[in-house]
Amino acid sequence: MTSAPTERTRSTAVLQFKHLFTAICCGSTGSGKTLFVLPLVENIEMMIEPPPESTVYNFMEYQPVFDEYPQIDIRQGMPTVRELEEARDTLIVCDDMMMESNDALLNVFTRGSHHR
Repeated sequence: MTSAPTERTRSTAVLQFKHLFTAICCGSTGSGKTLFVLPLVENIEMMIEPPPESTVYNFMEYQPVFDEYPQIDIRQGMPTVRELEEARDTLIVCDDMMMESNDALLNVFTRGSHHR
């Protein structure tokens, strides 16, 4: 029988992301990238310190698993540069969009996200 995690063990039980951050989750088709990222977003309070106020999950191809996460703002299509620049305290996920990215979007991802 294990005891409930304390605040100390909870904080060391997972590798937390430190907000603001950028990350890339990559793998071959069908490797489980989406199935890794969605639970991470669902457990945002434990996974990201401090947790962002909101999450926007952008996708190109609909997947039925999205229906299991009604609490996440899930949107089809690439976010605009303006949407990215105006987002504050928001986790933005771009699922399967490497081919759709352009220089302006890449600049926001690599430079703009850290200098706010």
